[in-house]
Amino acid sequence: MKADLKTILDDARARDAALINLIIFTDRQAMALFRVYVTVGVATAVAATSGILSRDPILHFAGPPTAIIAIILAVACWFCLRAMVPSDIGLPGRAAEFWQWTTGELVTEAEALRAYLQQTKAVQDMNRATNKRGASALAWAKRLGIVAPIAGIAIGAIGMIFNGI
Repeated sequence: MKADLKTILDDARARDAALINLIIFTDRQAMALFRVYVTVGVATAVAATSGILSRDPILHFAGPPTAIIAIILAVACWFCLRAMVPSDIGLPGRAAEFWQWTTGELVTEAEALRAYLQQTKAVQDMNRATNKRGASALAWAKRLGIVAPIAGIAIGAIGMIFNGI
C-alpha cells in the first residue's frame, strides 16, 4: 500500500497539535489549582498560626490540624509549579533549513518524507515526555488537594481522642 503524502503530513501535524494542546491543558489546570491552593493555603496558615498562638483552648486545639492542611497545600502548590515549569516542546512544522534541504536536486520525495517523519517522531517523543512529567505533577497536586482536609480532620480526631474530648 502506498500512503498518500497529504494524509501522512496532515496526520503528523494533527498529532503534533494534539500533544501541544495536552501540554497547554495541563498548564491551565495546574494554574487554576495553584490559585485555589495558594488562596486557601495562606488563609489556613494564618488560621493555624492564630490558633497555635491563642490562649483559647479550642482555637489552640484547632491550630495543629489546620497547620497540617496548610503544609499539605504548600506541597500541592509545589507540584502545581512543577506541572507548569517551562519545558522544551517541539512546535508543529519544520524550520526553514529543513525545507531548504528538501529543495536540493539530489533529495527525493521519499527521502524528504523519511526525514520529515524522523524529525516528527523526535518532536513528538519530546512532547510526550513533557506532557507525562506535567500530568504526573498535576496528578500529585490533585491528590494532595484531596488529602489535605482529610489529614486535617484525622489529626483533629486523634487530638480529640487523646485529649478526651
